[in-house]
Amino acid sequence: MRIALDLRIALLPGYTERGFGVYTSNYAKALLENDIKNEYYLIGYQNLADLKLPKVPQERIKILYPLLPPLLAKASYKSLQRYEKNKINDFVRDNKIDILLMFSSGDRDYRVNTEGQHKTIMVCHDLIPLLFREHYLQKDKDFRAYMNHLKEFEKADWIITNSKSTRRDLLSEIYFPKQKVTPVYPGVKLIKTQEEYDFCNKETRPEEYLLYAGGFDYRKNVKLLLEAFRNLAKDRQFNKNLVLAGGIHQAAVDEIEKFMRENNLEERIEITGSISDAKLRFLYENAFAYVFPSLYEGFGLPLIEALEYNCPVIAARNSALAEFGDDMVLYFESDNVEDLIAKIKMLENDPSLSWKML
Repeated sequence: MRIALDLRIALLPGYTERGFGVYTSNYAKALLENDIKNEYYLIGYQNLADLKLPKVPQERIKILYPLLPPLLAKASYKSLQRYEKNKINDFVRDNKIDILLMFSSGDRDYRVNTEGQHKTIMVCHDLIPLLFREHYLQKDKDFRAYMNHLKEFEKADWIITNSKSTRRDLLSEIYFPKQKVTPVYPGVKLIKTQEEYDFCNKETRPEEYLLYAGGFDYRKNVKLLLEAFRNLAKDRQFNKNLVLAGGIHQAAVDEIEKFMRENNLEERIEITGSISDAKLRFLYENAFAYVFPSLYEGFGLPLIEALEYNCPVIAARNSALAEFGDDMVLYFESDNVEDLIAKIKMLENDPSLSWKML
């Protein structure tokens, strides 16, 4: 069969290092490296090489156009959508594609290509904008647009979700045969590169620290972690620091730094900003624990990464986070700061618990 992978979602600014981008690139790599029976074609933008996929013959690759500056792209949004759909239609028809696999998401207006004889499979990552509408879809026009995007999934022949939790959420919002919605979990890169070996061999951190790596928007619930850490730091016997890793916009940096000054925690909290894979792996492997306070995750890749790197995990019990951990994770009740504090103290007071969890 001829299978076309629509990789556009992983190439947009801000998406490459998020769950969308990681899931898409890992899935594409797995297919290209392991499926030798089928013929693969790729659809993307000019930065497709950033995904570092196995080599595919140039004639099987469709580059739509260079990514445009955000303001220009917004001004010509509808024209770009029509352009992309027409170009993909031509590519699918001319190459006699059997299956079009779209790694899209409800929060992007990627129209499903239903023309021709091919089958269409769509991937749904989460329904976060809808589930937290008061924070992400405050304007009625944004809500209506999102629901229209979500309805695109009903045109697919099959749907893949990244967890059972996302599957439940999606089926509660669209009309689609549930037997045609399949969870497929993302993979985690475990092979340590030479860069990671070199970095981990020379890097040291003398202090113990709690680690959070991820986004800083509302549903990530980092404020709860900061509140818990502030209360723990009042105890002089609690000698652990807090490391916040990952890209963060300046407004969030300012807010966290203000919190640090007001609570005399400048020496106890570190904001790393964007970091390399090598440093992230080092932080996982040397952390006292990874804390995941998120209110909702479509999958929650950092939880799996932390476990694979033998880092104890303390996570909120909700959505997909409660789907994977079992007895390998210390769960606390979502949005309950006292319960989070209790779980951190439990791990601190019983060091053997780390080994039991892992």
